[in-house]
Amino acid sequence: MAKHSIPLFAALQSYSPSMLSADIIAGLTVGIILIPQALAYGLLAGVPPIYGLYSALIPMIIYAFFGSSSFLSIGPVAVTAILMFSSVSKLHEPFTEVYIQQVILLGFYVGVFQIILSFLKVGQLIKHLPKVVLSGFVQAAAILIIISQFSNAFGIAVPGELSALGAVWYLLNHVVEINLLTIGFFGISLIIILWVNIKNSRFPIALVIVAIAILLSYYFELNTLGLNIIGDIPRGFPALIIPSFEASSFMKLLPSIFAVTFIGYVGSVGLVLSFEHLQKGNRIETNKELFALGLAKLIGAFFQSIPSTGSFSRTAINVTAGAKTQISSLISVVLLCLTILFITPLFYYLPNAVLAAIITHSVLSLLRSEEIKILWEENKIEFIVFTSTFILTLLISLEIGVVGGILLYYVLVKAVSYFVKPKKSLE
Repeated sequence: MAKHSIPLFAALQSYSPSMLSADIIAGLTVGIILIPQALAYGLLAGVPPIYGLYSALIPMIIYAFFGSSSFLSIGPVAVTAILMFSSVSKLHEPFTEVYIQQVILLGFYVGVFQIILSFLKVGQLIKHLPKVVLSGFVQAAAILIIISQFSNAFGIAVPGELSALGAVWYLLNHVVEINLLTIGFFGISLIIILWVNIKNSRFPIALVIVAIAILLSYYFELNTLGLNIIGDIPRGFPALIIPSFEASSFMKLLPSIFAVTFIGYVGSVGLVLSFEHLQKGNRIETNKELFALGLAKLIGAFFQSIPSTGSFSRTAINVTAGAKTQISSLISVVLLCLTILFITPLFYYLPNAVLAAIITHSVLSLLRSEEIKILWEENKIEFIVFTSTFILTLLISLEIGVVGGILLYYVLVKAVSYFVKPKKSLE
């Protein structure tokens, strides 16, 4: 492959020491925030936290070379994690060996699909996808993610097979069983993270909270008082594996493959395009993005990575921290490598309640009431599509929510548009 055909090499042709300085600062800032998030999102996906770190390692390196965005930070994200959990947990028990293998295999299949779609030039179709459907899906997924953290936040073993409403009802009927120490760690951590992020979103408050919580948990042996902790996290790089391919597992995972392929790509490319105006020289090519994201998942699967995609919060921080090129992501990888090699044993006493607070904070930003207000006031048709997508996702399943929302959009909005022109749209 010609040197100039790799975006990172093209960027390095005009690289300067000042750009390196900016990339180092941005890379370290994102890396510090990535570490606690990756641990939390691994837990959210139903796998041991170390797999969250694995999913940021190889994929970040691959995307740094082949991605056309100077800013996108990929790795584990909350929406993809809950999507994987809701799908694969129907087939296998979370945190078991077979479950972990299936999640990794899911990432491989999604990578293959995205690469095939990139060669078919499907990347351009993002311009025709209804954003109102994605908004309804994401906001419902955010609520599902918050509900999924009830066990870790309140110290109550909420049955995993319950629906969203069932989990809420179960919690209300078992209030007396709430562990006050657990909810204390959760509530205080969440309040501090929210307050500090309002003041300075670049400050790594999550990592500070993690460090303090570990010290308190260790010194006072709080796990003996009912506070659940992470426990052992293996140290060292992920071993090279060959995913176990079976036709039966492929068919069972097929709905999840389509859902993760769609949501991961739309979310990542939509994020990339929102920062395109800040890039110098290189324009975003959606099919190349699809290829880069697919290749990151495919190769990552051989190194025990669960599906990764673009993170809104870390990408925004990467931009505000002054990143110039994907060298910033490689700096984050260096920090991640040091963590995996030397620091993971220190997370043994980390309370699960703190990770629940980190997850909850990360998805609160996905709840955007102003969008709902705009639709209600200006576009009743798209409000119906949004509401339908939201309800289907929340009460039935993530996959049905997406598919049902898209079908309703094109049946209802496009049909009615022949007769009534909407005043305003999220498009």
